[in-house]
Amino acid sequence: MATLKRPELLLLDEHTAALDPKTSVALMELTDDFVSKDHLTALMITHHMEDALKYGNRFDCYERRPNHPRFE
Repeated sequence: MATLKRPELLLLDEHTAALDPKTSVALMELTDDFVSKDHLTALMITHHMEDALKYGNRFDCYERRPNHPRFE
């Protein structure tokens, strides 16, 4: 993984969503190394709670609320 400049914030929006499990694990480990080595701030959006718990140090969970006006 490479960037030309050191970003202030690295956005990772479902960056493993279309990958097979083996490749997904490899990419998550590469991403973790990249973020840790360069001391980057990363925002990872995922549906995989295991990844959020393993690689994140803070997280928020959002769920659909049946009575919320947006979903009526």
